[in-house]
Amino acid sequence: MFRYLFCLGMPSAAGARRPELTAEAVQRIGPHTEEIITRLNGGETVQALLNDVAARAGVTPGQVALCIHELAAASQRTTK
Repeated sequence: MFRYLFCLGMPSAAGARRPELTAEAVQRIGPHTEEIITRLNGGETVQALLNDVAARAGVTPGQVALCIHELAAASQRTTK
């Protein structure tokens, strides 16, 4: 999770729009949640993870990143 948060400040490509986490994207990413957590905890690079999951889920890497952010926020709320 920390690697992901570090990468949030990276610049985007020219003309790129801010990704939106739609209900459809959440549905598509949902089946990959456990895999995402396992791979992040295993030290995989965030960009490789985002690209791979996005391609298989049919969403953008930015949507996967937003979903990871929401998962981290939800986890922090439940551990407080």
